Amino acid sequence: MSLPSLLASHIKSGRLTHGYLLIGSRDRARAMVLEAAKSVIADFDENSAIAHADFYELSGVLFGIDAAKDIIKKANLKSLHGGNKIF
Repeated sequence: MSLPSLLASHIKSGRLTHGYLLIGSRDRARAMVLEAAKSVIADFDENSAIAHADFYELSGVLFGIDAAKDIIKKANLKSLHGGNKIF
């Protein structure tokens, strides 16, 4: 699965923004997120993604206020390696 050209160019140049909105099927979006994570998070392995300290995946269909508060709390913590995090 290839990343959209804008995201791929931002990863390559090291000029990531604070957020990207991926539109499409859940499986396609998840594949793109995993590919991006391999590029921007040190020691990321998609087989153990759920256990990585800098990778957070929201399970379930609804994204409510509690999920948003949880993401904000985790986003305010330093990353494991001082780099990027993916939510």
